[in-house]
Amino acid sequence: MSYMYRRNVDVGMGGNGAIAALVAITAPCAFVAPWASIVIGFVAGIIMYATLVYVDKIGVDDPLGAIAAHGMGGIWGTLSCGLFTTPALAAVGEPGLFYGGGLYQLGIQALGIIAAGGFVFLASLAVFATLKATIGIRVKPEQEFDGLDIHEHGVFGYPDLVATDYQNGKISDPLEGVPEGTA
Repeated sequence: MSYMYRRNVDVGMGGNGAIAALVAITAPCAFVAPWASIVIGFVAGIIMYATLVYVDKIGVDDPLGAIAAHGMGGIWGTLSCGLFTTPALAAVGEPGLFYGGGLYQLGIQALGIIAAGGFVFLASLAVFATLKATIGIRVKPEQEFDGLDIHEHGVFGYPDLVATDYQNGKISDPLEGVPEGTA
């Protein structure tokens, strides 16, 4: 996908595509035919890439692509149970839509996604509200600018990217003196 979209091969995107495929096949692995697992994984890679581009476009901070690979890969995999489950392997529930099972199992899978998503949203809201009210969920602006590695561990996480005039626990702005809009 990255080659088709950007005309270069991106190893990181390939890795995330593989992760999305593995995440997607996790839910239906015991219920689908081998050919369907290939389709599920292939579609997961496409969904992952499209989601990654969209998430980046709207400005969501997701440097590892977790939303695209794990979130959307998991949603697609869960829905694919309602599409590809074979009658011979449907030990619980109904066969998938592509095997004549109708929309019943697909609806159950969608309901499960909504229920799990709702629970995670509400639980996360409660946890983050509690953290914000007690110890806080943001670091000081100075720590954010300097990077947490130096403040929490006493070392730089990426020493090659640090400004050369680090002195007395302060980092000067590496763009200091550079005219605005030129860097």
